[in-house]
Amino acid sequence: YLIQLIQTKKEEAEEDGYEFKFEDPFEEGDIEDFSDLGARDQVRVLCQLTDFRLECEDVYAKLKELDPEGLRVDPLGIDSDNVIYWYFFGTRLYKEVKPMKAKRPKKPKKDENLKERKDSEEIEEENIETEPRDPPGWYLVCSAESQWNDLVNKYKKSKKKQDKELYETLNDNFLPDIIKMFNEQEREEKLKLLMANKRSSSRLDRKRDAEEQAFMKRMEEEKRRELERVEEEARRKKREKENKEKSREVRAKQREQLGLRVGNDLDALMANRKRIRGDSIEMREEETIDSAMPRKRNPAMMEFQRLSSMEDDGENHAGRNLRF
Repeated sequence: YLIQLIQTKKEEAEEDGYEFKFEDPFEEGDIEDFSDLGARDQVRVLCQLTDFRLECEDVYAKLKELDPEGLRVDPLGIDSDNVIYWYFFGTRLYKEVKPMKAKRPKKPKKDENLKERKDSEEIEEENIETEPRDPPGWYLVCSAESQWNDLVNKYKKSKKKQDKELYETLNDNFLPDIIKMFNEQEREEKLKLLMANKRSSSRLDRKRDAEEQAFMKRMEEEKRRELERVEEEARRKKREKENKEKSREVRAKQREQLGLRVGNDLDALMANRKRIRGDSIEMREEETIDSAMPRKRNPAMMEFQRLSSMEDDGENHAGRNLRF
C-alpha cells in the first residue's frame, strides 16, 4: 500500500504539471517492505507521508483550533558540551551533537587573590575541550531504564551550571515518569508472557486432548474392525459348516439314490437272467422234441436235390423232360 501510495502521488504530480521532488527509496533499492529500508530512508518516507497528510483538505479544520506553539517540540535541555537532548515520546531519549567553537581562556590579573586564580583555572578547564565526544549528528542516548539512570548520574557529578540544570530537569521532571513507564512495560511484558504461556499451555492442552481423542478414536476403530473381523470369521465358519452338512446330505442322498438304482438294476438283471435262462431251457426242450420227431421233407428241397444230381449226370440225362 505504501509503495502504491507514493506511486499514485507521483503520477498525480506529473498530471498536474508540478515537480515531485521526493526520491522514492523503494524504486532506487528495489525494496518491497518498509522494514527493509535503512534508518535514513525510513525517516524520509515518514516525512513525506507527513507532507502528504498536510496536503489533505481536512487539515485546516483539524488544526485551526490548535496552538502552533504547542505543536512545536522544544529540546529537553543542553549540556555544557553544547549537546542538545530531544525527547519526543515513550522511553527513548535522543541527542543532537553540534561542533563547539574553541574559547580562549581569560588571563587572571596580577592583583587577584588565590580564590580568583582557582576560579580562572576552573574556567580554563571548562574550555579546554573544544571538540564533542561524538561526531556531529543525531544519536539514541537512552532506550532502557539503566541508561536513563546512568545519564542522570553522569550530570549529577558535574559542577557545571548547564549540566546541573540538565540534571535537575532529568531527575525531577522525567526520570520518575520514565521509571513508571518501564515498570508498566515490564508488567505488560509479564502479562503478555503469562498470556502467551496460557495460550501455549491451552494450545498444548488442546493438542493433547486432540491427540487423546484421535487415539481413542483409533482404538475404537480398531476394536470395531476386530469385532467385525471376528464376526465375519464366525459367519465364514458357520457357512463352511453349513456347506459341509449340505454336502454330506447331498452325498448321502446320492449314495441312497445310487443304491436304489443299483438295486433296481440288479433286480432287473436277475429277472432278465431268469427270463433268458427260462427261454434257453425252453429252446433246448424244443430242439429235443424236434430232434425226436421225424422231419417232413420239403418238396422244393427234394426237387433241388434231384436237379443237382441230374446236372452231375447231364450227359446221361440229356434230353430228359423235366417235371415241375
